Amino acid sequence: MKIALVTDSTANLSAAEIEKYNIKVIPIPIYIDDKEYLEGINITSEELFESQRSGSSFPTTSQPKMGDLITTFDNFKDEGYEAIIYICLSSGISGSYSTLMGGSRKATRTTTCTRLTHKLLFACRVTKFWQQLR
Repeated sequence: MKIALVTDSTANLSAAEIEKYNIKVIPIPIYIDDKEYLEGINITSEELFESQRSGSSFPTTSQPKMGDLITTFDNFKDEGYEAIIYICLSSGISGSYSTLMGGSRKATRTTTCTRLTHKLLFACRVTKFWQQLR
């Protein structure tokens, strides 16, 4: 079974971890001074902190866009993935889970949600181990 591992940029994974476990990272929108940035795409953590030091407005965030999730899920289907594990922040502190549930109803995949980084890396190791057994 080919399993896709997906998270959002709040997981704060290193490039090495993303590559090693073939994780798809959906960027979180960040808004500073009415401008949208995508975490890890056109703004880094260092740039975010520097914007605060230089007096920019306090940043706000949003959950990943549903269209991005649906496109990601559909691309996985087209690439032959049979399951998707999406690990996101808790629904108590983020709208990502709600967006995911809405997106999973519109996409053609079954989606499992849980909480974040350590579980994501554990899932990566289990998936890799399981694939080696086959």
